[in-house]
Amino acid sequence: MAFFSTTVLGPGSPAFRGRTDELARLVRLCQDEVTKYGVIYGGRQNGKTSLLYQLRTQLPDSVRLCQIDFQAFDRVPPERAFVMLAEHIHEVLPLGADVAAITSAPRLKARLREALAQTPDDHRLVLLLDELGALSPASREALSYALRSFFHERLLAPQLQKLLVIFSGGVELYTMAVSGVSTLHSVCDEIYLPDLPHTEAVQLLADGLQVAGVAPPLSTDVGEAVFARVAGHPYLTQRMGELLVGYASRGQPLTAADVARAEAEIIIAAPPLLRDIHSDMRAYQLEDAARRLLREQPRFSRSHDDLVRLELIGLAKCDGDYWAVRNPLLATAFRERLGVEMPPAVQVATPAVERPPAVPVATSEVAQPPAVPVENPEVEMPPAVPVATPEVAQPPAVPVATPAVEMLPAVPVATPKVERLPAVSVESPKMERLPAVPVATPEVERPSALSVENPKVARPPAVQPWVPVLVRVPAGPFLMGSSDVDPMADVNEKPQHRLNLPIYWIGKTPVTNAQFRPFVTGDGYSNRVYWTAAGWDWREEERIVAPAYWDDWRWNAGDKPVVGVSWFEAVAYCRWLSAQTSHPFRLPSEAEWEKAARGPEGRIWPWGNTWQPGYCNSEEAKIGKATPVGGYDKGASYYAALDMAGNVWEWCATRWGKRYPYAIKDEWGQRALEQDGGRVLRGGSWHRSQNCVRGAYRNYNHPCYRYFDYGLRVVSYSPLAGG
Repeated sequence: MAFFSTTVLGPGSPAFRGRTDELARLVRLCQDEVTKYGVIYGGRQNGKTSLLYQLRTQLPDSVRLCQIDFQAFDRVPPERAFVMLAEHIHEVLPLGADVAAITSAPRLKARLREALAQTPDDHRLVLLLDELGALSPASREALSYALRSFFHERLLAPQLQKLLVIFSGGVELYTMAVSGVSTLHSVCDEIYLPDLPHTEAVQLLADGLQVAGVAPPLSTDVGEAVFARVAGHPYLTQRMGELLVGYASRGQPLTAADVARAEAEIIIAAPPLLRDIHSDMRAYQLEDAARRLLREQPRFSRSHDDLVRLELIGLAKCDGDYWAVRNPLLATAFRERLGVEMPPAVQVATPAVERPPAVPVATSEVAQPPAVPVENPEVEMPPAVPVATPEVAQPPAVPVATPAVEMLPAVPVATPKVERLPAVSVESPKMERLPAVPVATPEVERPSALSVENPKVARPPAVQPWVPVLVRVPAGPFLMGSSDVDPMADVNEKPQHRLNLPIYWIGKTPVTNAQFRPFVTGDGYSNRVYWTAAGWDWREEERIVAPAYWDDWRWNAGDKPVVGVSWFEAVAYCRWLSAQTSHPFRLPSEAEWEKAARGPEGRIWPWGNTWQPGYCNSEEAKIGKATPVGGYDKGASYYAALDMAGNVWEWCATRWGKRYPYAIKDEWGQRALEQDGGRVLRGGSWHRSQNCVRGAYRNYNHPCYRYFDYGLRVVSYSPLAGG
C-alpha cells in the first residue's frame, strides 16, 4: 500500500504527522463550555481538512459532528446556502419538517433552538465548516453574520450554548474571521497551521522511504535533503516522497541529485498548489508584494496586510524578525514566474544538521534544478507592470542609494526627502507612516482649511481646476443587473430589473492626482470633521497622511487617476470637496454608478454590447498600469462619462451584500456611512479582464484597503454653478 498521499489523510493514516498540539486544542474546544468558535487556517494544502478527519476519531459520542465541505455548494446565493446548510445539519440533528423552507438565518436559528432543546444538556452539536472559499462572497458574508448572531444569542437562549462552529480555510478566512476588521474576529479562537516541524517532517520521509525498501540511514539522509528544500510543507513533503519512491524503484541508491530532480519535476509540472497560489496572488492583487518578498525580506509585522495574505495563500512565513519565502522550492518557482532575481540573502535558512557522509545533503550541495520555464498553459500570466514609461516625466536624477535592495536599473527613485519603495508594492502600513510631504504644483491653487460643518463657507468666485468636471444623468428608469442569457453574468448580478433614479451629476472621469492634491496638501488628513469615526481611528492608528502611492512617480502624474485610496479616504475627500465648494459632493451609490456606466438600456460595456479592443484600459490592453484619464473617448458611456470600464476600480457608497432587485435608500447619511462591512467597488481596472470591466460586474473590499488600482469618482444631486 502506498505510504505517501497528496490528498486528504483519513483517520489513522500513518502519513498524518505534526499536528498533536492543534488536535488537542480542537478536542478541548469541542468539549468545554462554548466561549469561542474555532478557526483553523493556513496556506493551501496545509493539512486543514486532514486535521478535521483526525478530530472525528477523538471525540465522544455525546458530540454530534456535522462536517460540511462548501465545495459542494457551487457558489450558490445566500438563500440556497442556508437551505443546503440546514439539509446537512438535519442528517445529524433533525430540524423538523420542510427543511427546504429554512432559507434565512432567523429560520435556521429558530429550528436549531427547537432541536437542541430536545438534546441532553451535556450533548454538543459541532459544525465543521470546511472550504469557505468555495462559497460566493455574498453567501460567505451572510453566513458569517448569521453565526455571529447565533454566538451572541447563546447568552439568552441556553439551547444555543450547545452549538459550536469550527471554520476551516485559507485566505478567505482572513477577511471573515481572522483580521481585526472581520465579522467573526472577536468570537473565534484561531488555530494557525504552520509547516511540519523538522524532526517530524524528516521522520515522515524516512518512514515512507523505508516502506519502499530504502535503507534506514539513507532514508533519513534523503529526508534531511528534502526538508532543506521544502521546509516541512505538508503537500510538497508528500509529493517529494512520492517521486523519490518512484526513483528508488529503479533499484539504485537515492542521491542528492534525485532530490533536485524531484524538485525540478514539481516546478515543471506546476501542480494545482502552484497554480492556486498564483491564482490567489492575482485575485488579491499581491504580485508586487510577492516580488518585494522575493527581493528584500521585509521586517515582520502582522500589520502588513499584503504579506499576511501571502502567508495565508501559502508563499510567505515569519522567519524571526523578518518575512521570508516559505521554502526554497517555492522561491525558485515564483522567482521565475514573477521575473525576480532573488539575491542569496533571501534564501530560506536551512537548519544545521550533521549528516552522514554517504549522501551529501547540505543545501549548498543539493544541485539546484536547471532554469526551466515554468509557464503553464493552464495559468494565464499577468502582464508585467512596466516601470518606466515614455509619457511620464521622470523626477530629477538624484539617485538614493539603498544597498540592501536590488533596484531595477530603469527605475529612478530619487527624491532627497522621501524614501522610495523599490517596487510597486501593495500598501504596507509601516511604509505609509510618512510625514506629510507637501508636493508643489504651481498650476493648482491650494484651498484654505474649511470645516465641513461651517454653513458660511463661501464658494470660490470661479470653479477651481481641482474640482472634478460633472456630466448630467437625467431622471428616469434604467435596466440594472444581468439577464440569465448573459454567459458572463454572476449570480449576484441577478435578477435584471428596471430601477427609476432621480436626476444627478457624476464625475466625467475618475478623480485625478491633480484634483486630489489639494486635499493632501490642505487639511484633508488633519481635520477630523471630514472623516467617519472608524476612518479617523484607522487613519490615526496607521498614521496615514497621503494615498498609498502618492510619492511614487510611476503612479502620481497629475492627469492620472489617484490610486492607493481607501474607502475611508474617498469619503473624507468628498466631504472636504463639499466644504471647499459649498456644494454637496459624495460617492455614487451602486445604482447611480451602474446607470452612468450602462445607460438606460443596460449596455454590457459603456460603449455597447460587443467587446471592442482599444476602447478601455483593461488587462487585454497589456499596458500594465493606470493611464491618464479620458484617454479612451471611444469608450465613453451613454451619458459621456469616461473610463467607466477599466483603468481603476471606483469606490461606491453602497455596503457590500445588497441584493437585487436593488432598493433605493439613503446610502450617504451618517448612519449608513458608519456601518461596518465591505464597500462596493465598480468598473474593473487595468489589472482585470473584459469580464470584470463590465458595467454590471460587482466587486467589494473592506474600507481600509488601498491598492494600486483603487480610485474614486464623485457624484452630486445638482450641477456646480460655473462648472
